[in-house]
Amino acid sequence: MKIKIGFIWLVTFVLVITGCNDDDKKIRFEGIILTDDTGASLGTKGSIDLNDWQQDDKLPDEILAMMDVQHGEDLSDTDYALLEIVGFPNPCNEIARVNFVITGGPCLLKIVVVNEQLQMLYRSVKLVTGDNHVFDFSDEGKFPDQSIVRVYYSFSTEEDPDFYVGHGDFWICRSGNCN
Repeated sequence: MKIKIGFIWLVTFVLVITGCNDDDKKIRFEGIILTDDTGASLGTKGSIDLNDWQQDDKLPDEILAMMDVQHGEDLSDTDYALLEIVGFPNPCNEIARVNFVITGGPCLLKIVVVNEQLQMLYRSVKLVTGDNHVFDFSDEGKFPDQSIVRVYYSFSTEEDPDFYVGHGDFWICRSGNCN
């Protein structure tokens, strides 16, 4: 009996140690919301990620750390905003856009784009007002063909940092094999 208990503890210890390797950091993209050139939904690819392009409860600490940069923006006149967010087209060929339709504000918008290994591919921090804000993610060096990237976003005011956070996924498809 003692041998079985000792063996179970040894196996548990080995599994915990091997499962905690920081070099294997990876996030799982659960599904892609497919959209046309106007942002209209075309369904999904893979299992549905119900939070794509919606408000999340919170962002992972690693992502918030990537967003935490000195920006030099004056936040004294910032205010809450109503937000509508859509990424399109998806999959994207040469141009991928994220439209942030902002009613109210201004507020601070922070964006980080990562790959599945949590490598930061793009970061932007700027004060935004009630307009559509379009970001181009077509750089082939940063966003290779057949890759999936995740766009994390955060809106902040002076009084309420990160009052609206979320994410959305893009499938980069330049080769035409987008099935």
